[in-house]
Amino acid sequence: DTYKKGIEEIFGVSDYDIWAVPGAGKNFVDPDGVDFAQSLIDKIKYVSSGLHDIKQLIILNHQDCGGYGGRNAFQSIDSEMQKHTDDLKEAKEKLSKEFPNVQIRIGIATLSEDENESGVVEIV
Repeated sequence: DTYKKGIEEIFGVSDYDIWAVPGAGKNFVDPDGVDFAQSLIDKIKYVSSGLHDIKQLIILNHQDCGGYGGRNAFQSIDSEMQKHTDDLKEAKEKLSKEFPNVQIRIGIATLSEDENESGVVEIV
């Protein structure tokens, strides 16, 4: 699985919780509902931060995401990657304010029909 491989190999994490939320980083910068971003933040505060005392939070977007309209919503792979990068950086900035003691890391899962060519790229 691309996500698991990326989390473990790229981010160096082996003990983690996965919260799969369609749209990932987009939810913090352009949520479908006004309260949706705050609802996600509240859940992270209560479960991840409050109960599990997380030290880092990793937000991963992926190519061809339906929340963004899929791959065809972009003129090119570069413009798609740039939009994901911009949104993830904005989400990281917002979440860093909410969780000042948690390392926020962001990345994009690149997808290919050949699983060996799929992977995760961390955005620094």
